[in-house]
Amino acid sequence: MSYLHNIAFDRNSDMRYKTGREDRLNHQCTLGSLINKLSKLKPDVKITGFNNPHSYRGYYCELAFELSGKEITVGEALNLCKECMGKVFQGWKGGEYTMGENTPVWFSLEGSSSNNNMIIDLNLQTIPITFTTKVHEI
Repeated sequence: MSYLHNIAFDRNSDMRYKTGREDRLNHQCTLGSLINKLSKLKPDVKITGFNNPHSYRGYYCELAFELSGKEITVGEALNLCKECMGKVFQGWKGGEYTMGENTPVWFSLEGSSSNNNMIIDLNLQTIPITFTTKVHEI
């Protein structure tokens, strides 16, 4: 009985994730769209710095970066994103997750699912270039 309950719970959780993901992807950047946006900019332009790509704790199959507090160039940001394409990351509680073109991207400290900032777009009106983000409650 417990086993069947767990299967039903897992299916319900999976369904909520898929529905939520579809809703989020209407406006959330994916790794592929972020690479595309960055590749259209001059590589020496300054951008809000980020580093430490990792499996996002909120959804292990999604990618997160940490804000570094330092400016980097668009070229450096682009290289970091390209290095993540096809790379396998370990989930917080195990499992291996390959990041690809359609993987949603976040800003989050490694191991944390609080302050969930979905990356929405690049703000080209500022120097350095910054990101438009949206807080997402899990």
